[in-house]
Amino acid sequence: MIRRYINIMFKIERDASPMHTHKRYKKVVFVASLSFNRWLSGNAYSEGANQVQLEIAEKIANEVDSENVDTVSMMPIEAFPRGLLFSRGIVEKKVRQIGFLNLPLLKHFTFSLGLFFYLVRVRPDLVVIYNSFFFQNLVLRIYKFLWPEQKIAIFVQDVLPVGRGFRSIQRFLDKKSLSLTSAFDLVLPISEYVTNDFNITAPSLIIRGGITKKIIDRFSRKASNNKKIRRVVFAGALESHNGVDRLINIWPKLNLDIELHVFGKGSLESKVLAATKNFPKIKYHGFIDHDAIQAFVADSEFVIVLRYDSNIESKYFFPSKFWEAMASHATVICNAFICFPDDLKKFCLMVDDDLSNLGAELEKNGDKFDQETNTLRRNYVIGNCTWAAHIKRMLSHLE
Repeated sequence: MIRRYINIMFKIERDASPMHTHKRYKKVVFVASLSFNRWLSGNAYSEGANQVQLEIAEKIANEVDSENVDTVSMMPIEAFPRGLLFSRGIVEKKVRQIGFLNLPLLKHFTFSLGLFFYLVRVRPDLVVIYNSFFFQNLVLRIYKFLWPEQKIAIFVQDVLPVGRGFRSIQRFLDKKSLSLTSAFDLVLPISEYVTNDFNITAPSLIIRGGITKKIIDRFSRKASNNKKIRRVVFAGALESHNGVDRLINIWPKLNLDIELHVFGKGSLESKVLAATKNFPKIKYHGFIDHDAIQAFVADSEFVIVLRYDSNIESKYFFPSKFWEAMASHATVICNAFICFPDDLKKFCLMVDDDLSNLGAELEKNGDKFDQETNTLRRNYVIGNCTWAAHIKRMLSHLE
């Protein structure tokens, strides 16, 4: 009865004609939170997460049919008064930005209402979502109840810790709402902890993030045959969970003839600056353009990616810089952080959490990861850990 009323209200008509392509889905909607506004990068959204979502949209279109795929998005802007009071509904580069009232909590509620009415009008065969939010999951659960034959798949790539203020309420709701995804057809979590800790009973495929085509192309254009500069590069948020404090504390004690180059910004920036003054082999470059960092990594022998449980719940999300490092031609240094993919450990220079063996590993094994070995690693991850591969897995599982 409810479905009939909604069909009449929105005058929904389903095309009964046969499909014009060999693809299964007549209409797919990808629900994202992305922007083409570079000014917002590093403030309201992560450039890396933005690129991932753009690539997911592109890969779905490649697999289904670009004419059958719509991308709808919630503009990632800070809540009023830091951002505009109302985010207008616009279309930019084929991405439909659904308008919303940009107030804490209400922004997600009003966006989700707009999303629900859009889905009711378009009625897609498949809805794909990037990341989990309470009101969004709620309206999707209602949509699934009304039209159980329509499929829903969700990538859960971040489960953020509860903070303070209005944001803490939103994050609390987002975490609690993960159980709503049990009604969906497929959950693609960052780790098995997501499904286990939140009692998600829907079918699942573990997706620990991946490499974008843009990253692959950037490192491919940079010739790997040139002689590398013997230096270690750290690029990421200057926070304890990324281990930059441990790194700058131990570097002077290693007595290595290797420079450590640090890129990024964060609460530990002053400590990094102090370290550069006390020890000249630590160089700090600040927060610079993403392309420039990757060009620097491409010319370097080593890139280091660390992760610790320090004011975060690392079992619920994966360091994005790890995939950029794996796509490079540099030797990747890592600690065995939680959820580290076992099949990739053989391609990395693994160090202890306290970094006590970092110096010894660099001296003993720093040369064993030669260009040939790093090329094998790069070929492996390009073949198995791209978003194109993940989308193929997702669609195959839903068949």
